[in-house]
Order: sequence, then structure tokens, then C-alpha cells
Amino acid sequence: MGRFFLNAEQYLDQLDAGDFVEIGSSRNGGDGSTRIIGEWAAARGSRLHTVDMHPDQVRLVRDQNLPNVLIYQLRGEDFLAQWADHPQPISFLYLDNFDWDWRPEDSPDFVL
Repeated sequence: MGRFFLNAEQYLDQLDAGDFVEIGSSRNGGDGSTRIIGEWAAARGSRLHTVDMHPDQVRLVRDQNLPNVLIYQLRGEDFLAQWADHPQPISFLYLDNFDWDWRPEDSPDFVL
């Protein structure tokens, strides 16, 4: 998705209080969305919940030790289904999950 998500920064002051959620964590050498959105959340006194189903991506984000970022290895829809029990509403949701399969014949095993 590139760095298109950066356009959202101009609207952050219009958000209600709540947590930030990113479905599809940053990739190694990617756009840095997890770090940047985590910083946005921290500046608003919130947290970022980042969700990815690939264990290597979860490990990559954990290894960054980003403050204020909670990391989950789940499918995005499973994470969101569990959110109903969460005490905070979602004020920012960034869907950066599996945008396009450029080589469907060569998909990794984790792709269903």
C-alpha cells in the first residue's frame, strides 16, 4: 500500500477517544506503518493494537520493542470479532492486510 496511510495524519485531531488498530503489521523494509501509527496513538494517549497472521511478521514487530504497541498473531476478522469484549472503542482502524496476491500460484502456506 505504500505510504498512503500518512494522509490520515491530517484527520487525527477529529478522532474520538479510543484505541488504534492496524490489520496487517509493517513488513521488513516496508512502509513503517506500525511504528508511525503507534506514535500517533501514543501522542493521543492511546495504544496501537497491530494484528498479523504471519508469525515472522509478528516476531519482526516484537523485536522492534515499540512502546505503546500491542501485537497479536491472528486473522484480522478474528481479532475484530473479539473486540466486542474490549473496554475501549476503536477510534482509528487501518486495514493494510493482504492487499493483493500478485502470484496466486505461488502463495505461501499461511494464505488460505
